[in-house]
Amino acid sequence: MGDTAAAARSAFPSGLVQPESGFRFGLDSLLLACFASCRPGCRVVDLGTGCGVIGLGLCLANPCSRPRVLGVDVQAGMVEAATENARRLGLADLYAARKGDVRQYRKIPGMGPESFDLVLANPPYRLMGQGRPPRDEGKRGACFEYRARLKDFLQAAAFALTNKGRISLVYMVERLPALLHELHECRLEPKEMRLVHAAEHKPAGLALLTARKNVRPGLAVHSPLFLDRPKELEAFCPLVAGAEEAGGGRLAIG
Repeated sequence: MGDTAAAARSAFPSGLVQPESGFRFGLDSLLLACFASCRPGCRVVDLGTGCGVIGLGLCLANPCSRPRVLGVDVQAGMVEAATENARRLGLADLYAARKGDVRQYRKIPGMGPESFDLVLANPPYRLMGQGRPPRDEGKRGACFEYRARLKDFLQAAAFALTNKGRISLVYMVERLPALLHELHECRLEPKEMRLVHAAEHKPAGLALLTARKNVRPGLAVHSPLFLDRPKELEAFCPLVAGAEEAGGGRLAIG
């Protein structure tokens, strides 16, 4: 690894290439990258990869495991950005981005049936009509179920996962019942969950959740994560060290 790649890794996620317009990643992406775990040689697909922050973050958070990550995004500009970020970080041997639509998961290049051990996903949180959607089409598709729905992401995950394979995702708590319902419909059983609070006195806003394909029920809910506790936050997610530089201040959630 050269000095340039080493410097890029040290600064991550500061310096990531992102399209001039369109969706910008948030703190939730970094939390998911550190919440997900992978075994050595794990085969991973990152659905809706954006600029690659989650898949690349997983590689950096698990250097000894050397996961092989396929990043999938419907926007060509995001695929180009993710490819360039992998090159700058010296991770092009572990991460590759491809253009693909989760609604047509059987046509995504490199994503065969039951060919991945882990799926990563940060699907759109909101239904159309819940708030004012952004004018930018890319932002609208990332934040609202404007094109792909939650169900589309989970169906694609169920298709790609090996038997007993895992999906790790981040989602808004107010729609947790819908998430649990759709997971059940796709034969994905929730196994681990951690709730994320902006502060101790505030209700949880996000849920980090891992489910497995074709397994028996049994959910473990871990201790909550409070974002206003810097030491606790950085212990859970060391990637936040570069987050302020990346977002021009503290990164927002979602």
